[in-house]
Amino acid sequence: MTPGSRKTPQVRVAFAPPRRLLLAAQIKLCLRRVLRFAFNDFRRERHVSHDAPQWTNEDPNLPLASHKINLELYSHSSIACLPVETLSEIFLHCLADLSVDPLYVRIENGPLLLSHVCGYWRHLALSMSTLWTSFCPEPRNRVRGSYINLVEQWLERSQPLPVSFSLSVASSETRELLLANAHRWYNIELTPDDDLISDFLAAAPSAPLTEAVTIYAVSGELTKHDGTPVILRSFPHLRRLTYWTGRESPQDLLANVPWAGLTHITLYCQMPMDVWLAGLKQCREARYIDIRMVQPSPPLRSGLVTLPKLEYLEVGVRDGDSFLDQLVLPSLHTFKFDFSRIPSRAFRDLVTRSDCTLETLCISDQRLSESELIGFITHPGLRGLRELDVNGVRILDETIKLLTYPSDTEGILPHLERLYLRNIGAIDGLVSDMVASRWPPSQDRDLPLSFEWVSVHFSRRRLALEKDHLRLKEFLEQGLRVSWSWR
Repeated sequence: MTPGSRKTPQVRVAFAPPRRLLLAAQIKLCLRRVLRFAFNDFRRERHVSHDAPQWTNEDPNLPLASHKINLELYSHSSIACLPVETLSEIFLHCLADLSVDPLYVRIENGPLLLSHVCGYWRHLALSMSTLWTSFCPEPRNRVRGSYINLVEQWLERSQPLPVSFSLSVASSETRELLLANAHRWYNIELTPDDDLISDFLAAAPSAPLTEAVTIYAVSGELTKHDGTPVILRSFPHLRRLTYWTGRESPQDLLANVPWAGLTHITLYCQMPMDVWLAGLKQCREARYIDIRMVQPSPPLRSGLVTLPKLEYLEVGVRDGDSFLDQLVLPSLHTFKFDFSRIPSRAFRDLVTRSDCTLETLCISDQRLSESELIGFITHPGLRGLRELDVNGVRILDETIKLLTYPSDTEGILPHLERLYLRNIGAIDGLVSDMVASRWPPSQDRDLPLSFEWVSVHFSRRRLALEKDHLRLKEFLEQGLRVSWSWR
């Protein structure tokens, strides 16, 4: 944005993942560079070699033995110098980049692209069953020929490993082929209609490997099964359940959830709080729970609900204090609430009662006052907190001064590494002072750790933030991973 422009600058960003994620990204970048240089060298060599095998439109259904190639022809190429294990890891990383969720790897993409580069890559891709175990068997566009052949190839090439897939609209032939392989299902995602639910209900007892099921019950075609609750008890070894619906849930939904064996639970459906708590009481093995649209209920009379292994809790609940007052979570390290009215009193009581050590706290509530926010972050049980994410709350001078280390409270959140603050209305210079107090750690300051990642959004205009803008820019140039934006 040029000076004098009437448009307001929006974002000044340095993309900055946490340390462990940054390291993984650097490794992947190096792998891509190695792969690109090696492949370019291979292409140059291949163009001058008349003996190199040409891979055209051979039958992709031929057995692997028919794809044998003479690797001596490639001994002069840089790519041949890479160990097979290294190139295999590169393939896996490249495939992971095609989609955030491996279940959404399009069946016409993914490893098919790798297998059509050259004979050497094709030989390796066809020998790696793990490349073919996750897919979405639905064409994005029209595909020439019979699409069922592609599904057959993926199922054959992934043998003998379990398979994971996402399925909503598919031909009857594709459904029949997947149902015939029910004994190999591991992670399945469905956007069902009545016919699909009936088919999967019949096949579920034959799916002993299935550990994860996701159901998006939003189709207008669902009439007979009304959200498919009965399918939930049909998988004998279910460990991860995700169920989404934008409407009121069927009465028998939670009664059919196999609570006792679940370790990961994501439920977005309208249900009274007392019904939720009755189900959660059975989740002795749960480690991850994300529940939304929890509705108020009559006064609760049940005792406390203890979840001894729960590490991650994310909730969307209207009556937050009544909900938290029923819980004991001794292993909790991540707590997030979204559009929920949770008083700091209920949160502080939960942390004290559970005697847990929180590492991540995410608050998203436009109705929360700054005094309530301060009640959250000043609890002694949060001294081990490493990540704080606050959205919606109007953050003014008092909060920023408290986060400046050391503060009048003898330094709150001494282990804080990642900070995300939005809607900041503090005076110019306070935010950059706070960041400077926590990065880098100096020898004369008793600060256990320093910032790794900072992201702030100011509710004021750019011209009123000259000090903060210049200092944050300086921190960025000095190596701090920081992003900032303004109104």
